[in-house]
Amino acid sequence: MKKIISLLSFFIMTISITAAPTDTITRSLEDFHALVVFGNIKVEMRKAETNSLTMYSHYYDIAKVTTMVVKGILQLKSNAIGDEKEVIVKLFYKNIDDLKVDAGANIVKTDSIIVEDLHIKVTKGSLCRMLIRAQKLDVEINQGSEFRAYGSAKNISVVSNSGALFDCYSLITNNAEIRANTGGKINIFVKDKITAFSKTGSIINYKGKPKIESVDPSMGGTINKL
Repeated sequence: MKKIISLLSFFIMTISITAAPTDTITRSLEDFHALVVFGNIKVEMRKAETNSLTMYSHYYDIAKVTTMVVKGILQLKSNAIGDEKEVIVKLFYKNIDDLKVDAGANIVKTDSIIVEDLHIKVTKGSLCRMLIRAQKLDVEINQGSEFRAYGSAKNISVVSNSGALFDCYSLITNNAEIRANTGGKINIFVKDKITAFSKTGSIINYKGKPKIESVDPSMGGTINKL
């Protein structure tokens, strides 16, 4: 009986040790205006008065994660494969106007991005979800990635390619120029003017009562007013 209890205690301790996160790393950062995230990293962004990050993972050695600022671009990179090796980064930033989310990375904005001009690229199965207040927003999504946003953007340009999804009925825009190619999908709300192109099995769904500048479905593309 004692042997069974001892083995059980050892098993529980082993599980506890295995499940415990690696040491947390906190770093101050140089000024940057752009962010590139690559690999199995989930980034939670929050505006602050100083640039810094806190990083941890339950099963991956976070010392192997690249974190550097080069010419105003913060690069976060991990080569870890598998959901259990996800790296969590809490990023505190002063200003941001350019985001690239690559190779399965995940960005979640925990408060509103308020900016004049914002450029976002999401590619290779990545996910970006955020609240935005922008005058101009440019978004490119590719290769099965997803972009979901809430808030407002006066002028918006969107390109969705290769099965990517732009799902933004809750992002209110005045003027939109949108293009979906090769199975891409765009869901959008437009108030004033829309220019839309859909090709090769792609789908564009739009809500609102905008003036139609140009709407061109071709080669199996679809454009629907909802």
